[in-house]
Order: sequence, then C-alpha cells, then structure tokens
Amino acid sequence: MKWTPTENPNSTIVPGKMRSDRQELPEGFTKEDADKAEILEAKILAASRSRTARSASATNVLAAAAPTDCITYFPAWQYQVCGEIRVKYDSLGNVNSFLLWPTSGNITNPDGVGQRVTFVNGPIYWHPNRRAPGRQPLHDEVGRAVLGGRLSGLSHHR
Repeated sequence: MKWTPTENPNSTIVPGKMRSDRQELPEGFTKEDADKAEILEAKILAASRSRTARSASATNVLAAAAPTDCITYFPAWQYQVCGEIRVKYDSLGNVNSFLLWPTSGNITNPDGVGQRVTFVNGPIYWHPNRRAPGRQPLHDEVGRAVLGGRLSGLSHHR
C-alpha cells in the first residue's frame, strides 16, 4: 500500500467516517493511532490554511504545508518530521521510501545546532553550517538499512 496524506482529514473522531474505517492499517499501528494521526493532520491543515491564501483550498497536509512545516505521517501520530529533514524525507518518498516510518521527532544533535530524525531503517541528519560544493546545508546524510540503521563514519559536526 502506497502512503498518501489523508484527504479532508477529520478534526474529531467521527465513528464510521475516519480514514481508519475505510483503509487497512500498516502492521504495528492501531485504529487509535490512525485516528490520532488523522486529527493531527486536520490541525496542521487548518493552521496552514489560515496562514496563507495558497493553502486555503488544499485538501491534505502535504499540499497545504510550507516546505519547512512539520508533518504527521498517517498513521504514525507520535512523531512529526519538520524543516529541512522533512524536505529530504519527502524527496526520498517519505513513508514509501526505504526509511519507512519516523521513530522520533526532530532531535537536536550534541552540537546544539544540527538536527536528526530517526526512522525505522535509519536517520536523516541536517546541519545548517555543513555545506558541500554546489549543495544546500547537509541533509543528504541518510542512514540506510544496509549500514545497520546508523551512519558509519559520520560525526554530529561538533
């Protein structure tokens, strides 16, 4: 099943009308998880719509969100992915990528500046001061499952 954001998410639990009532959930997620995620998607969508005219007619969080907004990836309500890390995660295919679901929100790295988010199959690191020639600040350091879920040889840019 390919992940997509919830179209016109409900802001409260409506029995028989929730996405979880009409779609099979991925293994490890409950109906309660899915319903909480849908409600969070509705809150993010409402906030995005109220902020900009561009978002006023959007029907899902990815269409409405500014590139650096936080997003809840249904049905994983526990963690939101934010900022440049979210941009990279989406560019990889988000939940549909090898990374799968987030297992943390944005975590500040030990240097107090950079951030990371962990996913089922590895992390994405970002730091505003680390640049490679012709590239944006570091957000391409993505852990792959073949590396044991952790990036070998990468520092936290202390």
